[in-house]
Amino acid sequence: MVGLQITTFIFRGGYQMGFLDSLLKKTVSKVVSETANSVANTINNSLSQAVGGSASSAKKSNDGMLPGYEHLRNAMVEEKLDAVLAKEFPQYTVEREVSATAFGGLDTYMPYSYVIYDEARNPKLIIMIVSHNTCVSAAYKRSRELSEANGFTLINFVAAFENRMDYIVNRLHQYL
Repeated sequence: MVGLQITTFIFRGGYQMGFLDSLLKKTVSKVVSETANSVANTINNSLSQAVGGSASSAKKSNDGMLPGYEHLRNAMVEEKLDAVLAKEFPQYTVEREVSATAFGGLDTYMPYSYVIYDEARNPKLIIMIVSHNTCVSAAYKRSRELSEANGFTLINFVAAFENRMDYIVNRLHQYL
């Protein structure tokens, strides 16, 4: 009987550890996300002060909204990107939902949400709109590896995140 109780205790302890592991992962994920957002905001603020005079450094309110973009306050990230690319980067050609086969992909890939081309039609920047778990999918990894193999810069925007206008504008200015 004593052996049975010990086995039951170990099993329950293992179950509790699984629960604690899950709780710990969620907590660590939240802390990392909050820290990353804080670092991004600090970098954005530094970039805004360094650039001076452009739309990305325009005076903004606490919510990251920039003048001229107020109508996009509650918009999805795609709408925000469309507006920023049209207003801030008219010199580039933008294509949406571009198949990886355009760059030599022969397998199952995730399409690129945006491909931004320079005047010579060379990809300057690739953007993927992702969800929280997209980056673990094999199709996403193949798309990312293909862009890297071709020497293209690929960045992500997580659809579930706030994606403040100042963040989007500053991030695109960083790469374009």
